[in-house]
Amino acid sequence: FPFHFLKVKLDGDIAVGAKTLDTLLKNRHTPPALPSPSSKTTAEEDGSSHQRCWSIDANAGWTPSVAQAFLDTVLKHEPYRSLILMIEQPFPADIGIQAEPGRQTGDGGPDRGEAYDVAAWLKVKRAFNDEGLLFYGDESVATVDDVERLHAAGLVDGVNIKMEKAGGYRQAMKAAQAARDAGLRMWLGVMVGSVLNSNAIAHLLPMAEHCDVDGALLVQDVDNRFTGGFEWVTLAVSRLAAAERQGAAVLCPHPQEMYAGCWGHVLLPHWTS
Repeated sequence: FPFHFLKVKLDGDIAVGAKTLDTLLKNRHTPPALPSPSSKTTAEEDGSSHQRCWSIDANAGWTPSVAQAFLDTVLKHEPYRSLILMIEQPFPADIGIQAEPGRQTGDGGPDRGEAYDVAAWLKVKRAFNDEGLLFYGDESVATVDDVERLHAAGLVDGVNIKMEKAGGYRQAMKAAQAARDAGLRMWLGVMVGSVLNSNAIAHLLPMAEHCDVDGALLVQDVDNRFTGGFEWVTLAVSRLAAAERQGAAVLCPHPQEMYAGCWGHVLLPHWTS
């Protein structure tokens, strides 16, 4: 695969995870060189690295012991130590949230106690940080309150902010500003949806170090009723090109088709969001 950046989803099976990473490494083709960092910032200053371009997404499926085992047996050894930038959501999504009386958090599985052990996670996080690997929160993050909670607990080096979860532009920007104020790195993402979703979060990309805005690429054309917005441009490397129209620059070419099923036959003019 000729990609610069890759996100790999791994559960708690260390043997399968190691085999998956090894298979990806063997099938990796060298893509065109990335542009050098700007003269204003270096790779070290902005928290990124042109060598560390893989991320591991645990989807809240690890325990501290599983994370430590992954680090000791696979992740801290070359070439993975130089390839992997961060681990996304290794801990439960609701870690650190006070449960209501009579209500448990988590799935109640056999490793629930260890998975929710904040002190154990902090110890593991330090071990990962010592190898240059970062912890990011994803499922744990929706609003500014979540950013502040994770920062206060010391569990993350960065957060993944999604506009759909935050509640729109203003709330996403509040969460992003809270991350900035806390000195956290930022990853902007989207849920699977139309180009309307992806284009919305793309307006905030200058605020973040990393992003994945490919949600619209996973939607079939027949369901993607919006057009316009940013464009994927492939030159020496893939880039995002901003739209030249004002505003969000997303078009709904045939709105009457969208609303006919909900409100009867509605005729609306060609409009821009």
